[in-house]
Amino acid sequence: MNRTRGYTGGLAVVGRLPGLFLLSAATLLFEVNLTRLLSVAQFYHFAFLVISLAMLGYGASGTALALFPSWGRRRPLPFLALACALSSGGAYLLTNFLPFDSFTIAWDHRQLLLLLLDNLALAVPFFCSGAVLGILLIQEPEASGRLYAANLAGSALGCLLALLSPSLLGGEGTVLLSGLLSGLAALFLGGGRLQRGAALFATALYLAGLLFPPPFLEVRLSPYKGLSYARQFPDATITFRRWNGFSRVDRVRSSAIRSLPGLSYTYLSPLPPQQGLFVDGDDLSVVLELDPALLEEQPLPSALDFTSYLPTAIAYRLHRGGQALVLEPRGGLELWVALAQGAAEVTAVEANPLIVEAAGGIYRHPRVRVVMEDARSFVRRTSER
Repeated sequence: MNRTRGYTGGLAVVGRLPGLFLLSAATLLFEVNLTRLLSVAQFYHFAFLVISLAMLGYGASGTALALFPSWGRRRPLPFLALACALSSGGAYLLTNFLPFDSFTIAWDHRQLLLLLLDNLALAVPFFCSGAVLGILLIQEPEASGRLYAANLAGSALGCLLALLSPSLLGGEGTVLLSGLLSGLAALFLGGGRLQRGAALFATALYLAGLLFPPPFLEVRLSPYKGLSYARQFPDATITFRRWNGFSRVDRVRSSAIRSLPGLSYTYLSPLPPQQGLFVDGDDLSVVLELDPALLEEQPLPSALDFTSYLPTAIAYRLHRGGQALVLEPRGGLELWVALAQGAAEVTAVEANPLIVEAAGGIYRHPRVRVVMEDARSFVRRTSER
């Protein structure tokens, strides 16, 4: 009976549902995008930390509401949504500029403090978002169904945006989009003139960042990443950089990039011109700067002689004119080897369309069939032998 008398009615809840919807979308967008950012900035194993940080923030918000129930009575919803907006961008900037070095943590104990600061900063947006949902459930328990519906629908939208927005905005721009959505949520959650003005300012700030991206937002890579090394070459030039829901792909041109893994020591001729292809700032593979039309010349031009000196050439020598399957060819080196050594047709299975785009012409060769699919899934389902 007491809860029924304390129920403020449907209008109050309906007015807050858009705010909860937007805040939930912003939070999941930030969480999923954070896995991409940490994979690029550090290494992939840091991406798994994001789920723990999100649970830490949400759990801490519930604990805080249990210990300080007066929060719910003071109704600081716009303040928390605004704090979520500001802390998402602020946490990204802080972690991007702190000189955290995971490789020296064993002997440089200052890195433990930096790691703690990183984690606490990244947990703050989830704390604020979880507190908003918790306070709404405390204030409007009879409307829990509608509140959870708005929360889940917004979360679903956030996950969808996390797949789509990196292709348009990049990983850094997606952080700004998350902050913008949180700022809009603060406007819908009410508050006084000062709070609304602050929310409007934060929203406008993030919108300006999306329209005119500042250079300091660029992800700072670990110095141990392959791309970090490549960019130190005197003539290094980035010729391609794109994000998508899978990864960030960079292509670098430099005379110092020479990578033909397994090349025989008996090969003494000059190496073909190459560019380096990097996925999430690491995992170097080469893109040969050769015209695929060379593969149709008979005899093969000397520029392709190197393919006979690579270990995989023996497979095509033993079975000339057969079909070949290359899983995750990345920059396309193995496609060059297969075609140059006599394969009639090559099936290239690559899950990331951005890699195919960055690698260029070899994927468009008439004897190459490109399958956009996970390698394990393709092998499991195909009946080709």
